[in-house]
Amino acid sequence: MRIIAGERKGFRLEGPVDSSIRPTSDLRRDAIFNTLGWLIEDQTFHDLFSGTGAMGLEALSRGAKTAVLIEMGKKAQDLIRRNIARARYEKQARLIPTNAYRWIESHRPTTPGVYFLDPPFPEYVDHPDRFEKHLRILLERVVAGSIVIVESRWKMEREVLPDLENWYLRRYGETRVAYWGLSDSDGDHEEDDEIDDDDENDDLDADDESRD
Repeated sequence: MRIIAGERKGFRLEGPVDSSIRPTSDLRRDAIFNTLGWLIEDQTFHDLFSGTGAMGLEALSRGAKTAVLIEMGKKAQDLIRRNIARARYEKQARLIPTNAYRWIESHRPTTPGVYFLDPPFPEYVDHPDRFEKHLRILLERVVAGSIVIVESRWKMEREVLPDLENWYLRRYGETRVAYWGLSDSDGDHEEDDEIDDDDENDDLDADDESRD
């Protein structure tokens, strides 16, 4: 696992040691940030259910001003701290060791930001109402100009996404990614991108040498 583009392009990140942490693959991460493009620049990137911290660190490498990484799991928190240090983003990245839902309930933003949510898969199956409730709270509180991104291997439906018609949906293999706040949003239209969820990053690694 590595940072794909930007000022830290090629920097290796430490991956999870067990299946309790399921990071966004390099290819999907690249596709998401390519969709965002310049909109990430000078923004605060909020990575909820952060896992490895890779999304927030990628955002910093591509021009985000700061990254806020929210993670409840102790193993994941330790992993995020190590990856922040590896990427040398100690000044720009901040880990908040708390439950993502509790953080949403207390969040009172005053400036626009980018928010990425990729909860554990069982959350969509076992507690879709809880996820939808807190996602709705977040959407009601973010400042105009903010962007919210949700990733899941679960089909994006109204029980998960509030006001489904306001989301721009993309599908990368078996994974769905929903974008809220993009100016060119196509509503509930879903597009496919040719990305294999089981890819082991060979295509990306072939292009660049990694750096420690």
